[in-house]
Amino acid sequence: MNAALYIGFGDIFGTGRTDVVVGGEQSEYDYIYLVLRNNGDWGALPPPPPPSLSINDLYSGSAIKEGNTGVVSATFTVTLSRASTEPITVDYATSDDTAIAGIDYQATSGTLTFAPGQTSKTITFRVIGDRLAEFDEYFAVNLTDAHGASIFDGQGFATIVDNEPRISISDRTKSEGKRGKTTLVTFTVTLSATYDQPVTMSFRTVDGTAKTSDGDYIARTGTLTFAPGQTSKTITIEVKGDSKREASETFYLDLFGLSTNALFAKNRGLGTILNDD
Repeated sequence: MNAALYIGFGDIFGTGRTDVVVGGEQSEYDYIYLVLRNNGDWGALPPPPPPSLSINDLYSGSAIKEGNTGVVSATFTVTLSRASTEPITVDYATSDDTAIAGIDYQATSGTLTFAPGQTSKTITFRVIGDRLAEFDEYFAVNLTDAHGASIFDGQGFATIVDNEPRISISDRTKSEGKRGKTTLVTFTVTLSATYDQPVTMSFRTVDGTAKTSDGDYIARTGTLTFAPGQTSKTITIEVKGDSKREASETFYLDLFGLSTNALFAKNRGLGTILNDD
């Protein structure tokens, strides 16, 4: 947000006299205001300043979900602090942040005109859908060159929320079992939402304190595919029991080589083998 000074006039204390409010921004989320009370000795006051312009941000509940193809439209709102008896104009233009014009959204620029009495106008822009899994991205709309008004908050930020699914794998803990017996340890891999395309990845076991060379478990590698509509898959690892008195041991199940239409939220599962001798 651009730092700005705000000056307002009004009968704040109900005395029938015009008081003055002076305010400003101390930091991004911290404002301070000072009220000057008119005790009747001020004499004639100067005319009030022109109205001020502000633009909103699009984040949280108002963030834009990207889509997979085509474009998605969203809208910024520019507001005037009070109506004017004269026309007011202000220029606007989008600017890149982590989102790139022409790739993530369509660049937009123009001029808004507030007719006498109007206090709100909108700017519509378009976000470009794709099948690439990526983190949320941002761009801005900037207000400049206002005529008939000042600019109080001249930059609005838009959040583009990626809608490709996220992948997570569970952790598992299980008792080892007796010598000569095999215990099955099953990990669950989940997709955050149903998807209309296959999502594929590879997996492999990795030694921790549990070692395949010590016969603690059987190494495994492979490929996992979520068909359209599926959100849960399992991978089972064989743990070998023994009669050793030892501390609990761990190994890992790693996911890697994910297709470009998804992202990992958690790609390492921890397997804990509890000794039961």
